[in-house]
Amino acid sequence: MSVETGILARPTFIVIGTMKGGTTALWQYLRRHPQVFMPEAKETDFFAERFDQGLDWYAEHFLGSDDAVIAYGEASPNYTRHPLFGGVPERIARHLPDVRLIYVVRDPIDRIQSHYLHRLRRGREWRPIEKALFADPDYLDTSRYAMQIDRYLEHVDRDRLLVITSDALRGDREATMRTVFRFIGVDDGWTSPVLGREFHKNAEKQAMKPIARRVRAVPGLRSIAHLAPMKLKRQMLGRIDPAEAAISNHLRGRIEDALRHDVASLRPYLGPTFDAWGIA
Repeated sequence: MSVETGILARPTFIVIGTMKGGTTALWQYLRRHPQVFMPEAKETDFFAERFDQGLDWYAEHFLGSDDAVIAYGEASPNYTRHPLFGGVPERIARHLPDVRLIYVVRDPIDRIQSHYLHRLRRGREWRPIEKALFADPDYLDTSRYAMQIDRYLEHVDRDRLLVITSDALRGDREATMRTVFRFIGVDDGWTSPVLGREFHKNAEKQAMKPIARRVRAVPGLRSIAHLAPMKLKRQMLGRIDPAEAAISNHLRGRIEDALRHDVASLRPYLGPTFDAWGIA
């Protein structure tokens, strides 16, 4: 870091999102490249939640690379959760004026559904999905990809932003990764040894918390669990049924109406063949 300017020498690129959009897979593919260095911990969240840790704290995440490294990066999906985390593009532009940004976007309704399940599993959501999605703006705002992009383009040049879809990353992985490698300035002919793997394919996995394992061992628990309120039942049994995140046709229609304009605004970033997920 330059003490005089406060400008960081690293990273050279950031995967800015989206939450539940495929950033873990992209991080895994990128970090294997011999010319790329990424911290062991995927999400620093520095420009969103941890800016008060200071620039030196952030810079320490990029120490320990070898001479072959050309590109330094990190992946923090919270960087595209405006307005929940405000001021992120401004901070990035101020301290990393030449950084390149990669934004992975996913079918917005699928992403919202995964977001809801994510919060259920962590005990941060108890409302039925049809109530939760419109009660908490973060669900829809995180899927307003064009709105998030507009915030960045107030502070960074368009040619420093690459937008890709999770569908492309999953269905045409080699070509998509070549595009990403070229964008960050590393050898695009290199093939990751893990390119055939799908990380977090089962994103809505029903992992059981350690405390739930202990509680479930109590004799007779299952016979009375159905009598408990839903919040307590989840704590007792420790699993989330993906059916709880089922989106009815009526709810889908409401979400599509809320996001239609934003999805249509993505066309300049994804090209004329972009199908707009059938929404716009």
